[in-house]
Formats: sequence, structure tokens, C-alpha cells
Amino acid sequence: MLSTPVITNYPERPYVAIEKSVKQPDIGNELPPLHGKLYQWLAAKGLSSTEPPFFRYLAYNNGELLVRVGLSTTEKLESDGEVIADAFPAGNYAELIHAGNYNGLMHAHMALESWVKDNGYREQLSPSTNGCTWGGRTEFYLNDCTELPNPADWQTKVSFLLAEH
Repeated sequence: MLSTPVITNYPERPYVAIEKSVKQPDIGNELPPLHGKLYQWLAAKGLSSTEPPFFRYLAYNNGELLVRVGLSTTEKLESDGEVIADAFPAGNYAELIHAGNYNGLMHAHMALESWVKDNGYREQLSPSTNGCTWGGRTEFYLNDCTELPNPADWQTKVSFLLAEH
């Protein structure tokens, strides 16, 4: 089930992440364990994240997705080894909530793409011959699927940075 899309304006929002290239069918096995590594990294520094964990999709090229698996932070930190410190750009984001199993997220992305186009907005992206680079395409995992055994209870916010008019 999908919520009605909304436009939300955000300031720059800092985060830490681990970047990985992955094929779409492998996302569920390869990416979620990286959140655990980030929680440990923050804890070792005496820090925590109070925001939902996320996957920020940077690019798609020849069947491979370049993804940042991340956690929001209250302040900008320094990169350290495989941990990248960065920030979501300030701006307007088109967003919707997907309720249900993660295998429905592709449909949520397609629905938000259509809504953006149908309402006269443009997602910030750069197309290429074999794919594209996104300015801010992200999935925020609003609850912990390990604590909710019924996939119908899972909620994911899908968020696209919009291009300026």
C-alpha cells in the first residue's frame, strides 16, 4: 500500500555510510548487514543515530546499483576507512510511504516517478547511456523488520530529491 506523495523541504542532513555496488537481486542479502557495522562504528565513537537507517541509491549502470547504506547523524563527521561522512543536499523531496514487504519497493519507486512527472516536477538525476546518476533517491526504513514478523507492518519512506525549477 502506498501513501499519497508529498513534497517536503529539508535542510542539509548529515550521515555516515558504507558504499557498495550490487545487483538488484542481491540487495536484501548484501546491504542490510552494513547497517550493523555502522551502528558499531558510531557506538565506538560514543555516538548514535536517532533517525531510521537508509539506502541511498547513487547510480545505476549496466545492471549494477551503487548504493550508500547509511545512518543519519546530528552533525557532520569525518570519513574513516570504509565509512563515508556526507550529507543529503538541502532541497525539496518528493516522498511517499510504502507499507508492506520490501519486494514491493520497485513499484513504490515507479509510482513516485510517475507522480513527480504528472505533477510537473523533475527528479534530480543525470541520465547516461547505460543508466543514470541520482541526486538523492533514498529508502528510509521506518521500522525494524526483525522486530515485526509480519511484512504487512513494514514501512519504508521512498524519497527523491527534486530538481530546481
